[in-house]
Amino acid sequence: MRFNSRSLFPGAVVVIIIAVAFAVGQLKSHVVKQTINHLSGVNQKVAMSLDSEIEDVILNVKDLLLNQQLLAFVRAILDHSATTEVSFELRKIMAAQLFPHHDKGFYLIDKNKIIVGSMKDRDVGVVIPEIPSEAIDRLDQGEQGVVTHPFKFGQRIDMWVVIPVTEIDGSISGYLAVVLGDQHWFSTTTLLTGVASSTMETYLVNEQGVMLSESRFVDQLVKAGLLKPGMKSSLNVRVAELENNLMKGEKTEVNRDKMPLTLAVQSVLESKRDGFSSVPFRDYRGASVMGVWQWSKPLNAAIITEIDIDDALADYYFARDLLALLVLIIVAGGLISAMAYSRLRVKSEREANRHRNLLLESTAEAIYGMDIDAKCTFVNQAFLNMLGYEEGEVIGKNIHKLIHHSLPDGSPLSSGMCSIIRAHRERTRIYRNDECFWHKDGRSIHVEYWAHPLFEGDVAIGSVVTFLDISDKLKAERERNQLKKQVQHTQR
Repeated sequence: MRFNSRSLFPGAVVVIIIAVAFAVGQLKSHVVKQTINHLSGVNQKVAMSLDSEIEDVILNVKDLLLNQQLLAFVRAILDHSATTEVSFELRKIMAAQLFPHHDKGFYLIDKNKIIVGSMKDRDVGVVIPEIPSEAIDRLDQGEQGVVTHPFKFGQRIDMWVVIPVTEIDGSISGYLAVVLGDQHWFSTTTLLTGVASSTMETYLVNEQGVMLSESRFVDQLVKAGLLKPGMKSSLNVRVAELENNLMKGEKTEVNRDKMPLTLAVQSVLESKRDGFSSVPFRDYRGASVMGVWQWSKPLNAAIITEIDIDDALADYYFARDLLALLVLIIVAGGLISAMAYSRLRVKSEREANRHRNLLLESTAEAIYGMDIDAKCTFVNQAFLNMLGYEEGEVIGKNIHKLIHHSLPDGSPLSSGMCSIIRAHRERTRIYRNDECFWHKDGRSIHVEYWAHPLFEGDVAIGSVVTFLDISDKLKAERERNQLKKQVQHTQR
């Protein structure tokens, strides 16, 4: 079989492109799956670290009440029996216990949720805000300690750890709240444990969709005008979906309060369950991200971990571009090779045709070839001279119908009875000297011919026919026979 580079090359290119496209798709799926698994691992690690931190700070505050003198002072203040000296001594003890650990102070809160003791007299008599009030409700329901969300208290933002103060009979007489130092805030964990790449971020969100931890992109938020210089993102950023990408310097004039929460926040607040999205969505910066999330019961908050899509798929983009370059090189190389092969083949065929034509034209015999359908494939000049045709009049035509359609007596000769066609049909050589070929002008020419089948491998693909005009030979034989008869008649 003859190799056709022109017909095979486009097919090969299509196969290569399909294979590469499939491989690239599989690679992307693998990278996305790996990214989601990585985000989930980071998210879970942050959750475990925060849970551990909460347990530690609650335990530390509980340990304060193991000091019997301190506990007696606390109980006295809660039942309003303490003197000024008791309050002063309690402050000294608490300062010695809290300040070395960078905690900022304490509050004693009665059952009516009113502050009755503090480092500062001005706080006494103040009703506690909503967030610590909800924490006390949880203590009344049986929890042994609660770390609050960040909340505004006066002119500052606080985080408290609140525990119940019990009497000897186990009843709750009030509550002790310690104002946590910055090292215990959620941001300490999220900014250290929740960051594993240049754009990965873990942050906490409350039930109103407001950020409870510090964003690692505060500078960009300030630059975009969403935060004032020096302002923290905690409690000041509503995690809403932005259409403009702040990370690319795009500014937004839309009020964030009127925009929908991001996909991650909406999903976790609606379900209060773990989830993820490998389909890119816009985050609070307007960046396209993928992310995972979970709802933390101890924190009563969502923990969300996200990464910019370009960062997540960086390895995929590199591999995709590399494969595309390789395909381009292969296609270009294949095209160049195919063109070179085509030129070489054309040159070889021309050379072969030239030699064949020289061979065909160097013989006195007329020669033609035909395929298995009896269509003429080539002729030599002797054929054209003998039968009066032009080459274009016979190539591709049914040669049997053209020159071998009738017997010498004029009776029709069907292709089924044609000895020449039988040559390749029966895979045998044929010799005949009793038939004729027909000239273009309609006259018959007696010929002597030899038909040889042509093979491609084991398959017969046609025949080559060589023939001679024996009209003069037959005429001479007839004259000789006639003269012989005349001589024999005279001798009688």
